[in-house]
Amino acid sequence: MVHTLAPAAAARDRQVRQESAFAETHSEGWLGSQEEFTAAVRRFIDVPDHPTAPGWEAAVTARQRFAAGVERLRAEYEPNVSRDRVLPSTIAICTCGRMLAAYLSGLLGWSANDTFTRWQALQMPDLAVLEIAEDGQGQVIIPFGTLVV
Repeated sequence: MVHTLAPAAAARDRQVRQESAFAETHSEGWLGSQEEFTAAVRRFIDVPDHPTAPGWEAAVTARQRFAAGVERLRAEYEPNVSRDRVLPSTIAICTCGRMLAAYLSGLLGWSANDTFTRWQALQMPDLAVLEIAEDGQGQVIIPFGTLVV
């Protein structure tokens, strides 16, 4: 993830900072086949409050960890407010697919089916731009799948 974000950060004279809150959802090793892995991700999304494979982090736990990290960054990079305008801060976060599915499903109110479909459609790498309002509600400005590599 650091290698994915590093060129964009360097072009803007920024450093990549690793945060454990944005790590992929915790899991133990490979499950045996692509079909078994996909089925485990489906359970991860369908039953978010239970680990879906041995050693896997529940989606709700992952979502809470990620959301807490986002809130820490939002507090650190507050908007620039002047008399006549507010310029929102911009934060780039790089993570992996299961973590994105867990976080975005809660933030954007996606159903389990929507979340799984969007997880399956993620490209590697991929990019989305979100706007998160002061009240914590989010909306997608640029959806996944629009990045041309």
